[in-house]
Amino acid sequence: MADATGHDAEGDAVVAQMRSRIDTAVASVPDRDRPLTYFHELDDTLYTVSSASFVGQIYGLFGLTSIADSSGAGDYPQLSAESVITADPDIVFLADAQCCGVTAESVAARPGWGSLTAVRDGRIFPMDEDLSSRWGPRIADQVEAVAAVVQQIPE
Repeated sequence: MADATGHDAEGDAVVAQMRSRIDTAVASVPDRDRPLTYFHELDDTLYTVSSASFVGQIYGLFGLTSIADSSGAGDYPQLSAESVITADPDIVFLADAQCCGVTAESVAARPGWGSLTAVRDGRIFPMDEDLSSRWGPRIADQVEAVAAVVQQIPE
């Protein structure tokens, strides 16, 4: 965009700042012996992201793996409650907390979900839905938000 509007230097500065922030956030999270799995809830009908999606690639910077990867249904598949329960994610990210009022408590109250590792260990995290779905310079903010979550989870 900067190049198209004649602001090459300003655009290069923004990109350099974003890359620096992303590199710092990724470096702040130690490598794990076992990768963590996640379910990124886009809405209460259980649409999610795979690791191949743009959001999934951000999670991948931290070694996280989407439970949707085995669905074979593309980058933004819809999972069944049974498949989420069977996959038993280590973390649940809620990209529907602001819009739809989904909370850790409402997730835990879903039939069968109380047994999930993420629920049992208190690893349900609301994410800013604007950062999770509107990309641009705020990508660095999303990367930092994911880093803050992953830093909370013991090895």
